[in-house]
Amino acid sequence: MAIPPLTCSTKLGQPYTRPTDAEAQIEEALGYLPDDWGRTSACNWINWRLETFVYLARLRARANNQAVFGRLVEEFLKRTGRVIRKYSKGFSLTDSEEIEAAVIKQVVERLLANTPSRASEYLEVSAYTVIKQLTLREVEKRKHDPRPNALLSLSEDEGDGVLALANISDINSDPLALLLATEEGQRFFRDLLEAVTDPRHREAFILHKLRGWPIKPDDPAKPSLSKRFGMSARQIHNWIATASRQMKTALGEE
Repeated sequence: MAIPPLTCSTKLGQPYTRPTDAEAQIEEALGYLPDDWGRTSACNWINWRLETFVYLARLRARANNQAVFGRLVEEFLKRTGRVIRKYSKGFSLTDSEEIEAAVIKQVVERLLANTPSRASEYLEVSAYTVIKQLTLREVEKRKHDPRPNALLSLSEDEGDGVLALANISDINSDPLALLLATEEGQRFFRDLLEAVTDPRHREAFILHKLRGWPIKPDDPAKPSLSKRFGMSARQIHNWIATASRQMKTALGEE
């Protein structure tokens, strides 16, 4: 069975093409019964590209084979979720779930599009890129939200960002630099944040010390802690001082 070419083109007029290895996987899969896809060692889909799932899922949808279509989409979305979580680390559970739900909704809309478009066909060109870009857009919408788990989400190439957190003035910076130099230390620092009893104090500390939010609004168009909480700068300072004191207590410094 010949694999039909994609119909859309880039802005420069170059026709969309699937990855070579995806087309090879598709051709191999088509040599087996659809019910065997992913279910037999001969047709194991563990190494399939995301684009392979997209093409075969659409093929089964057109054939009205709901059972196989459902299995393909389930596996595709499972892998989609991994990509989403890779690029949206550090948010609260609620925010993470909202980001994942928003991205999956957009991916599914493109996957199930009745009329081919550049957006829907690009899923067969580079599904990973589509998922990554959609995720980053959702993250951008929440860039000013507190991310209490950010310490645990930093990748190896973001080490400078980790060490930069050692400049928190309310805690002895040298021990903190050592603490944040390891994954175990980062987990411990997260526990220190949990020692802050009032969620508002914790959020204010994170936003100010780790995210760089100002306490008073220098620019009315930009976020500030006073605006976010509807409190005076003096009150916010007290909150952050309280959070720092509770963290120092948890460290055994008081």
